[in-house]
Amino acid sequence: KGNHLVIDQESACLEHEDPDTRHAAIRALAQSVEQGDEYAIEMASSRLEHEDLEVRRSAVKALTFIAALGDENAVDAVILRLRHPAAEVRDSAVKGLAKVVIRGDDRTFAVVQGLSEHQRVEVREAATKAFGSIVEMGDERAILAAGARLEDSEAVVRLFFAA
Repeated sequence: KGNHLVIDQESACLEHEDPDTRHAAIRALAQSVEQGDEYAIEMASSRLEHEDLEVRRSAVKALTFIAALGDENAVDAVILRLRHPAAEVRDSAVKGLAKVVIRGDDRTFAVVQGLSEHQRVEVREAATKAFGSIVEMGDERAILAAGARLEDSEAVVRLFFAA
C-alpha cells in the first residue's frame, strides 16, 4: 500500500470526464493506501484546485476515505485552499474541511479564526463559512468570532453571520 506510482495514476483519474471513472478512482484510492497516507492526501487535496466542479467534489470524497477524521495533514492541506484566489476552490475547501476536521478542534479553530482576520476579504469570507463546520453548536469561541465578523468592513462577511 502507498505506492506513489499507483497513487499518481489513481488520483489522476479523479480528473477524468467520466463520473464512473472518477468514482472508481475514489474507491481505488481508498483501497490502495493506508488511511492517513500523506502523499495520497496531498494528491487528492491538490484536486481541490481543479477548474471542474465535479473533480473538486471527487477530491473531497477521496479525502473522506483516505484521511482519518482529524488528520492534521488533510486538515492543513484543505485549510491551505481557503486562501486560494479562486472562489470555487475556496468553496471546495470549506466543504472538504467539514469532512476531515473534528468539530471543536482547538488547532483548527485557531487557524480558521486567524484567516477570518486576513487582509483579503475573500479569505475572510471563506474562513467565516468554514466556522460552521469546525465548531460545535453553541461554542463560545465561535460566538465571539461571529461578533467580531459582524464588525467587518466588508458586507459580504457581515451578511454571512447576520443571515
